[in-house]
Amino acid sequence: MTSTSDSQLRNCIQSPAVLRLLNRFLNRLDRQDLESRSNHLSEILGKRHFPELFAPQLVDDDRITWHWLKETEKLGSIELVQTRKRGIADRLPWDNCRVVFRPEAEDLIRAVLCRPRVDPNETAWLNALSSCQDRFAQPELLSKPCFPALKRKREPEAILERLALIPDILQETPMSLYQLSARLFWGQSKLLKGREEWLQELFGQPLPNLLPRPVLLEMFFPETPKGVLLIENLDTFLAACDGRLPAATHQILVYAQGFKNTAARIRDPLGVRFFWRGASEKIHQEFEDFWFGRITKNWPLCFFGDLDWAGMQMLALLRRIFPNISAWKPGYSSLLSLLKAGEGHSPEEADKEGQVAVTKTGDPWADEFLLPTLGFQGRFVDQEAFRK
Repeated sequence: MTSTSDSQLRNCIQSPAVLRLLNRFLNRLDRQDLESRSNHLSEILGKRHFPELFAPQLVDDDRITWHWLKETEKLGSIELVQTRKRGIADRLPWDNCRVVFRPEAEDLIRAVLCRPRVDPNETAWLNALSSCQDRFAQPELLSKPCFPALKRKREPEAILERLALIPDILQETPMSLYQLSARLFWGQSKLLKGREEWLQELFGQPLPNLLPRPVLLEMFFPETPKGVLLIENLDTFLAACDGRLPAATHQILVYAQGFKNTAARIRDPLGVRFFWRGASEKIHQEFEDFWFGRITKNWPLCFFGDLDWAGMQMLALLRRIFPNISAWKPGYSSLLSLLKAGEGHSPEEADKEGQVAVTKTGDPWADEFLLPTLGFQGRFVDQEAFRK
C-alpha cells in the first residue's frame, strides 16, 4: 500500500515546476561520488527554472505553482527560505526566495520518481569495461568497480588497460603477484594480493609464470639431529638455538611463526624457502628430503606453541599437512603444570577472548590431556613461560 507521504508527493509532482526541481536535485546528487557527496543543495527561485512564477503563460499559473511548492515543503522534501528581509518592493511571496533540498527526503523522492541511487564511479567503470570486455574471458567478474583505492586518482580506462596486459607481461617475464602488481599499478605491490584464482578465472587460463610467493622458514641444525621441532614464537626459538632449552637439544629447530606456516605450500618445494644455521650440507639435504616426503627418517616431528586455543588450532591444522606431528611433550607438560598451579591468565587479560575452543586436534596425547585441562581451567599459558 502506498504511504500517505508517497501519495501526497505524487500529487505535488503534478506541477511541472516541482517535478523539474526534484529531478534537478537528484541529477546533482547522482553526479557526486557516493563517499564524498554533499547533500547541501539549494537554488534561487528565478525565471530560468521557474517561468511559471515569473512569466506565467496561464491565469493563476504562478499561484498554483507556489501552492505546490508550499505543499512539497510541508512534506519535508524542500525548504523555502527568504534570502533577505521582505520590503515594499517584494510584492510576491516567491520574490527573493531560495529553495533548499532536505536530504532526509531523498529516499522518498527517489521512490516516487523511480530514480534509484546511482554511483557515478560505477557508471564510468561499466562504460569503460564495455569497450574492452573482449580482452577478458569472464568480464562479468569486473562488473563491479575493482581496486577502490585507485578510483579517486585513476581513470577506469587506465586501470582496465593495465589489467588486460597481465597475460602478455607474464609470458614475457615470470614474476610474483607482488612484482606484477607493482609493475602494472603505479608501484602498488599489494593491489593484487590474494587474487591468484580470480585472475585465472578472469582470463580463462592458467598463469604458470605467476610465481608463488614462498614461505620463509628459519632453521637451526644440531650436529646430531634426533627429531624436528616446530616452534611458534621467536623468543622460544632463539632460546632453543642458543642452547638455553636443554630439552630441545638434538632437535632440528624450525621457526613456525603464526598461522602462515600451517599453509599446505610449506611441503611444496616451490612454496617454501629454508634459511638455516649449523650442520653439514648432507644433513640439510636429508632434512629437505624428509620434509618433502621423499624419504623416511626416524625423526619424531613435534610442535610447540602457546597453551591456548590458538596453539591447539595450529596443531590441528599442522596435522593436516604432517599427519604424524604431535604436541611436544617436554614443553607442553611444563606449561600444563604451570596452568594447574594457578599460573595461567584469563582470555580477557591477554586480549584472547576471540579464540575459539578446539574439540579435537587429532593428536591423542593433546586431546586427552591438553584440551580437557584448557576447557576446565578456562585459562592459558604462553610458551615463553617454559624454562627447561
